[in-house]
Amino acid sequence: MSQMQKISSVDELAKIKDKSLVRGQAYVDGAWVDAGSRQTVGIEDPATLETIGSVPDMDPDDVKLAVAAATRAFAAWKHTTGKERAALLRRWHELVVAGKDDLARLMTLESGKPLGEALGEVLYGASYIEWFSEEAKRAYGDVVPSPVAGSRALVMKQPVGVVSIITPYNFPLAMIARKAGAALAAGCTVVVRPAHETPLSALALCELAARAGIPPGVVNVVTCSAQNTPAVGLELTTNAAVRKVSFTGSTGVGKQLMGQAATTMKRVSMELGGNAPFIVFADADVEAAAAHLLQCKFRNAGQTCVCANRVYVHDDVYDAFVGAFTALVRDKLRVGHGLSAGTTVGPMITRRGLDKVEDHLQRAVAAGATVGRAIATASFDGTTAIWEKTEESDGSYECVATLEGHENEAKCVAWAPSGQLLATCGRDKSVWIWESNGEGDFDCISVLMEHTQDVKMVLWHPSQELLASFSYDDTIRVWKEDDDDWVSATTISGHTSTVWGGAFSPQGEYLASVSDDRTVRVWTQNASQEKSTSEEGFYYRPDTSYRCVAVVPDSVHSRAIYSVSWCASPVAGEQSSAMADLGFLATGSGDNAVRILSVSSSRQEEKSGDLDIALVCTQENAHGLSDINCVQWNPKYPGWLATSGDDGVVRIWHLEL
Repeated sequence: MSQMQKISSVDELAKIKDKSLVRGQAYVDGAWVDAGSRQTVGIEDPATLETIGSVPDMDPDDVKLAVAAATRAFAAWKHTTGKERAALLRRWHELVVAGKDDLARLMTLESGKPLGEALGEVLYGASYIEWFSEEAKRAYGDVVPSPVAGSRALVMKQPVGVVSIITPYNFPLAMIARKAGAALAAGCTVVVRPAHETPLSALALCELAARAGIPPGVVNVVTCSAQNTPAVGLELTTNAAVRKVSFTGSTGVGKQLMGQAATTMKRVSMELGGNAPFIVFADADVEAAAAHLLQCKFRNAGQTCVCANRVYVHDDVYDAFVGAFTALVRDKLRVGHGLSAGTTVGPMITRRGLDKVEDHLQRAVAAGATVGRAIATASFDGTTAIWEKTEESDGSYECVATLEGHENEAKCVAWAPSGQLLATCGRDKSVWIWESNGEGDFDCISVLMEHTQDVKMVLWHPSQELLASFSYDDTIRVWKEDDDDWVSATTISGHTSTVWGGAFSPQGEYLASVSDDRTVRVWTQNASQEKSTSEEGFYYRPDTSYRCVAVVPDSVHSRAIYSVSWCASPVAGEQSSAMADLGFLATGSGDNAVRILSVSSSRQEEKSGDLDIALVCTQENAHGLSDINCVQWNPKYPGWLATSGDDGVVRIWHLEL
């Protein structure tokens, strides 16, 4: 099996052959310009969160200059003939088609959509320009029969003037081509404000427009940040020199822009959101309907205005349709970076969009839906098995992959937060990291062999930037990714006996560990090193050692501690700050008890940086006289705890404060 390579957005950007298509300035009056404030805004690849460039963060004063340039250019552009405009638009279309591969790669990097979808958008975006180039020669007028003898009524079509164009992120090239192509064919000039997430495609179009010979000032693009978007939009809709507004986006924003445009009686063209249903009738071809819904719902990761929001299926074909659709989702869809081979679904472009999907998922589960998850199990024979839920109604699972590599008993498995990586450890002193290829197979991408005794547990940092392993050699090792491999970042020593496991704090700033020595220790990365914060707010330092900031002494637990779990505080505000502003630890031990410990920032200045840990409660004989071998807080609902014991029973508890 081939080894999958991690995508580097910067390296992929460098593969664009025509470097002049990658622009970091706005385009106004035929020139590449910065914002008057000299402020910029970074552009990220939503799949990797790598910064791939920056553009000017313009404000209303910059917009006024662009509108003035478009107004000056309109004086000459409106007098060009339809044939002249058609020739220029045709040349623009040809250049877009010629640069399709570079334009598609650029679009994928800034929007996340799969490369195939991006290439398709470039081509049909170019077709808009081609179509309007032909229509420029056919802007026919009309002769209207007059009711008065001796008179003649004529209808002449004339360009209205400067058009402001405001576009969304989901179609960063085609949307602009459709709007600007129509305006230029009619003899209008344009000022375009592309979405702040995806301005690079718009700027590349400007470069090609200039090469096509479209005069300065006819096409202008102003870029800005999310913070400046409302002010820029207000200027584009209220500036007296702007005669028409074209907008695609949400209904709520459309209403606001229409109200602003009404203050100067501007013409408006708006394509707004909806709540589109997908309806499957009793006589439908179920297989065809399922295939159409797959395309309709998952195109651009569901981030299009024509995606189905609701699905209605007739009772007579419900089961057959659900079966057909589920099979297509399982077999045809692969989530990944848009430039990875085989990817059919890219990332959500914003954190807001991801949160919305999570909300939909949780509401569906609350209403009775079930979510298919792959389960990994470790075995005494050294193998790891991957299981997926079957289509049977009994809730059964089937083994879909077996990972072989450990020479002895596999002790623990841990999925990375992304679900693409899997870590395993065993009694052969090794840690293995596997990567899913999205088709049911896994490739081993790293084998870590620095422990001197068997490895008991592996644990991912919530950012997925670090991996911790806990060993019978009394140490914890923290691993980091280095290019295409994983290497040791640091070794944590302090326990005097086997380290059974650990838990990161919810934001990843702290690591708790438990041991045969009956202590709980909490560690944090040294403050002398620069701390990194991921997009989700997780804390980590890729190159640093750890220091101990709290110890629960061996007098609290009377036997070895086998498991620990860390949750955010289930209470809020002052109560949380007073009791446990950093959350709660749950421990399971060989003395048959489950204990809850509060974790809070130290109030003592001389202990700056250390933590206060206090015993909140003890549940004696939580599983009768059996050892407690695992405890786990619910990650979504703080305060709910699951425990398992040697008695073969799983119990659910709720922390009430």
